[in-house]
Amino acid sequence: MKDWKRRLLRTLDRLYMFLRERKRNVWIAALICGSTVFVLGTAIACYAKSAQSELASQFIRFHVLANSDTDEDQALKLKVRDAVLEDMREYLESSTSLQETRESLEQNLSRIRQVALSVLRQEGCGYDVTVSLEPSQFPTKRYGNISLPAGSYEALRIQIGEARGHNWWCVMFPPLCFVEESEDQLPQEEEEQLDEILTEDQNKLIHYEEESWSVKIKFKLIEWWQELFG
Repeated sequence: MKDWKRRLLRTLDRLYMFLRERKRNVWIAALICGSTVFVLGTAIACYAKSAQSELASQFIRFHVLANSDTDEDQALKLKVRDAVLEDMREYLESSTSLQETRESLEQNLSRIRQVALSVLRQEGCGYDVTVSLEPSQFPTKRYGNISLPAGSYEALRIQIGEARGHNWWCVMFPPLCFVEESEDQLPQEEEEQLDEILTEDQNKLIHYEEESWSVKIKFKLIEWWQELFG
C-alpha cells in the first residue's frame, strides 16, 4: 500500500477515535448534568415539602366557600364569616395552644353550622351549609408583616350551598382573623405568640421580606413548588 494511503488511513482512524472520544465525553457530561439536575430537584422538592408541612402543622386556618360568584352569594359569604368569627371570638382569643383551638372547633362544629344557617335564613336564603375541620389548600397569604406560603393546612371549612364561588380565608390559630388586613405590622401579642410556637427558622421564613436573600429564596422555592405540584 502506498504511503499516502497509509497516512490517510491513520488520519481517518485518529479522527474516528477523536470523534468517538468526544461523543463519549458528551454522553458523560450529559449524564453528569442530568444527575445533578435530578439530585438538585429532589433536594428542592424535599425541602419545600418538609418546610411547608412543618410550618403548616403550627396553624389552623379558616376557609369559607361561597355558593357562587354572584354579588349576592359573595355578600352572604362575608356575613357568614363575620357571624362565625364573632361567635367564636372568645374561644379563639383565649386559646393558648393549637390543640386547645382544635378541640374548641371540634366541639363546636354543630354550633358553627347553626350560626351560618341562621345568617342565611335571616337573609331569606335556603342554602345548606357543611362545616368540617380538615386539610385544605391555600394560596400564599399575607397578614400584617408575615406571609404564609401556599400549601395544605388544617382548616375550619364552611361550604355554603354548592361552594363553587370565590372563597375567603384567614388564620384561626394564632387568631390572626382579627388582624386588620391594612395593618403593616402584627400586634405585639400575636408576634410573641408566633415566637413561642415557631422555631427560629420558621419565624424567619414567614417574615421573609425582612430577612436575608437566603431566606427569601427558601420561601420562593416553597411557593414555586406548591404552584407546580401542590
